[in-house]
Amino acid sequence: MTYTSRIEQRLKNLKYVHPKPELLLGFNVKIWTFNDHVLSLYFKVQNSTLTEAFWRQTNGENSLWIVLVDVMLELSLKRPLKELTLLSSREIENYLRDHNDKMAILDEKLLEELDKLLEYVKNSVYNLGQNEIDGAFKKLSPGEFQSFSLVKKMGLLEQVLDFKVRPTLYTDQGNIELVDLDENSVIVSFKGACDTCPSSETGTLDFIQQTLREELSVPELNVVIE
Repeated sequence: MTYTSRIEQRLKNLKYVHPKPELLLGFNVKIWTFNDHVLSLYFKVQNSTLTEAFWRQTNGENSLWIVLVDVMLELSLKRPLKELTLLSSREIENYLRDHNDKMAILDEKLLEELDKLLEYVKNSVYNLGQNEIDGAFKKLSPGEFQSFSLVKKMGLLEQVLDFKVRPTLYTDQGNIELVDLDENSVIVSFKGACDTCPSSETGTLDFIQQTLREELSVPELNVVIE
């Protein structure tokens, strides 16, 4: 099998393999199996972002797979969830090319497996981020939201959107912009994939409205698309 020089260099200098996982205290551990390969992934997530990660393979000898996993972690680290959801095996394969017009990896099954692992990593980051958010976010008591100034209300709306809504939209390459607040009507604008998605004005809108009502304890709050 012929490797590119980038793959050869990476094999000699793997950046994220950890020989002593017992030292990785406080990390979340995920196990991934592929054919005869058994892979342990060690995560730390903060603000829905993968901040630290290592891997250790306990079985299997495919050198290309080892390189792909190592580069995957490098390209996943420090990316906001919105950007992480866009990462694919093709971007990783491009990263390993010596020349833009010549593929570094021709094994489609290997790239398909890498995409499955990527989805697993993205979901893990999302779920760990949600757990972090659930532990940090404080719901308001009934009537508390109405007592605040407009500036504070807008700030709280943004906070709920950031913590409870946008991470879900990011997984489908969507986003939402807070436009205004008119009495009990929250005016928003959909961005990205949400702007053209048929379900945005039904299921997605209902999810956003219900989330804002619950977190702000304002059952009469309505969400309106600009």
